[in-house]
Amino acid sequence: MKKIYGILCACALSLTLAGCKDATAGVSDSKKALITVGNTNITKGDVYNVLKGNSGASTALTMTTNTLYELEGIKVDDNMKKRAEKEFQESLKSSEQKEEDFIKNLKSYGIESKEDYFEQYYYPKYKQEALNEKYVNDKKKSVFNTYNPVKGRVLEASSKEKAENALKAVQNGENFESAAKKYGDTTTYSGKEEVYITESSLPQTVFSQMTNVSKNGIISKVIEDTSSGKYYVVQVTEKDTSKFEKDAINTILETSTSLDDTALTYYLEKHKFTIYDIDVYNGIKSANESYIVQD
Repeated sequence: MKKIYGILCACALSLTLAGCKDATAGVSDSKKALITVGNTNITKGDVYNVLKGNSGASTALTMTTNTLYELEGIKVDDNMKKRAEKEFQESLKSSEQKEEDFIKNLKSYGIESKEDYFEQYYYPKYKQEALNEKYVNDKKKSVFNTYNPVKGRVLEASSKEKAENALKAVQNGENFESAAKKYGDTTTYSGKEEVYITESSLPQTVFSQMTNVSKNGIISKVIEDTSSGKYYVVQVTEKDTSKFEKDAINTILETSTSLDDTALTYYLEKHKFTIYDIDVYNGIKSANESYIVQD
């Protein structure tokens, strides 16, 4: 598997530009045989055409992200190795498989070892998470402006009456979590202090009021979400992100579904990601237009 990947890398690095606009790339010495089967040669050009085929954009993007990780100093470390081993053993346990049988089955798919499996299955995810964390710390101010983190407590009730009773209770000094147990209807919003961001599952009308209040404290009115028919009681405990920066960053990293693309796009721009072949360009554009940063 590593040998094939090396061949593909070699071909990709041998690109020769055939023009400027709508260019098509090729490989030098394209007729040179890489593999012979009977009287049939599989050439450098054949392998490169496979690279540019249906999976070409995906392969090129995978190679590009691996390069980005290297450029940003992200490598497989001991923590990643331990995490992979732990997840792997948990997976074996849940599927009731023996490790030697699992590895044997992998070989039928061209994966020669457990380490190769980790390289393909676990490490890319961990590296992306590390890149996301680096991005959030590199661009902290703009990230906080985008995700608008706020710390607070939320109680969800099925009726306005319950919510109003809960509001009166907390205004009179009752513990917020106790009020949530007494008047709330879900464990999702149990009154526990949490960090909320733009991508949290909290209804937008509730989140907007949390971020728009001028100071910390209990919001004086019950908030109705007309789309669900639910009612909310909210206490904003902290709006100044400098006072809960670490919690805010962790919530963004754990909650955001857009962070992978945002981080990749940022570092593609930083390192001047440029595509010299129209087929690969169109393939990547079709997969995710935000990755096209050269226009």
